[in-house]
Amino acid sequence: MTATGVVRSALPVVESIMRKSAFVGCGLLLMAFFIGCGGQTEEDKIYAEMEKFSNDMIKILEKAQAEAKTNPQAMFAAMGEIMASAKKMEDVEKRVKALPKDRQDALEKRVKESSWMKRLESLKK
Repeated sequence: MTATGVVRSALPVVESIMRKSAFVGCGLLLMAFFIGCGGQTEEDKIYAEMEKFSNDMIKILEKAQAEAKTNPQAMFAAMGEIMASAKKMEDVEKRVKALPKDRQDALEKRVKESSWMKRLESLKK
């Protein structure tokens, strides 16, 4: 068998492999496209901001509670920090009110069920 004969006999196998590779490659490309295009919804962005604010507030309050035993002014300092960051929450509140009612309700339910909200509620007691 000549070199040309070997190449011709291997050609159907190579074509089959190339077709399968192209098919798999296109499938992976489509998956990457659809996954990448999902992005975050407005509710996800709002929830993330609320979570960050609440976690920051929890840290401030826990620190103030620990310091309040020796320094009564610690709670006043904590309130000042919370009030400074509360301005950010005013913007979030406006964005929540701009959402349709059903999406507001879904976001409210998600917040109530969050671990950070339960932790924040426990600090009030």
